[in-house]
Amino acid sequence: MRQMALWFKEGVRDVGLILVVVAGFLVFAALAIAMRPLLIVAAVVALVVSLLLYRFRPGFREWFESSGEQQISYNGLHLATDIAVHPNHSWARVSGKEAAVGVDDLVQSTLGPVEAVELPPIGSRVEQGDRLFRLRRGARCVEVRAPLSGTVVAANEALREHPGLVNDDPFERGWAVRIRADRLQKEAAPLLRGSQARSWFRQEIDRLLTTVLGHPTLQPALPDGGTFVDGLYREIDDETWKKLTETFF
Repeated sequence: MRQMALWFKEGVRDVGLILVVVAGFLVFAALAIAMRPLLIVAAVVALVVSLLLYRFRPGFREWFESSGEQQISYNGLHLATDIAVHPNHSWARVSGKEAAVGVDDLVQSTLGPVEAVELPPIGSRVEQGDRLFRLRRGARCVEVRAPLSGTVVAANEALREHPGLVNDDPFERGWAVRIRADRLQKEAAPLLRGSQARSWFRQEIDRLLTTVLGHPTLQPALPDGGTFVDGLYREIDDETWKKLTETFF
């Protein structure tokens, strides 16, 4: 008898749960039907506002057009859209508490074909802004700064045998180290992302060309037919190189 009473009680409970779910669904459906005109009006307003922003706000138009792109380009140089950039031209691609780190396109185009990459030992501790790894070509080198504080947990060993990956694919295969970040939220503020990073990147390229050429405009091509940005490092004498290392890197 007790067992039958228990079954009856559980059956009533299950039926009650089913009724609650059905009632909730009916209420939701009724509200959706009643509010459909409001939803249509809201969608139209959002569309009109978006069109006006696209037409009259260049920043919004630029964000919209580049939102689906993996990289943006300016004067022949590129910047990945899924990274955070340090003002000294290193970048971080954050995944959880770790971040892959490398250098941006401006660094490799300025140094030229990288001949050696000096990576830190696994387990090294680094503070944001400290020297993290070094790129070399001949007597010239770039000391790359850490975009985040933390511990080096991995190094891209492929760069030891193929340092040119930094030139060929700086944002993917040319990554240098992975850091387990200590203060990610706090140190994210100085890093540049999105439209801020794109604007800064263009300004830095203009500043680079002004420093090297005396004006921010690229010539269309070199005598050998290559684009001027590909051979920009050839235009950098020792005095200009010293100025670049002091003010850019």
